[in-house]
Amino acid sequence: MAQLLEVAGVAVHRCAGVVCSALGNCSQCRGRLRFSITLTDTITGSAITLPVSALVVEVPYQLIIGRRTIRKYDLTRVLRSYFVEAPQPDRALLNALALTRVQSRS
Repeated sequence: MAQLLEVAGVAVHRCAGVVCSALGNCSQCRGRLRFSITLTDTITGSAITLPVSALVVEVPYQLIIGRRTIRKYDLTRVLRSYFVEAPQPDRALLNALALTRVQSRS
């Protein structure tokens, strides 16, 4: 993702130091990018644009959003589809509606 942003014109700033995960895996910081990202919820259709200051490190993920940012922007509410499963229709209700339709045609 960092390469795509750089090609799109986002400046890469210097970054010194090492970034370590909770499991103790550490990576050298290769730069810092500042950009905005818009996230859209697939359940509600709501969207939020966040200012991002991202460290460029070698990890298997395109972007990691930290707990502090999730809390600051209340992302569990704004982006429900990222945190809960989509509601499933009630099978009993669907069966009852189908049965009612069949009986009303008789």
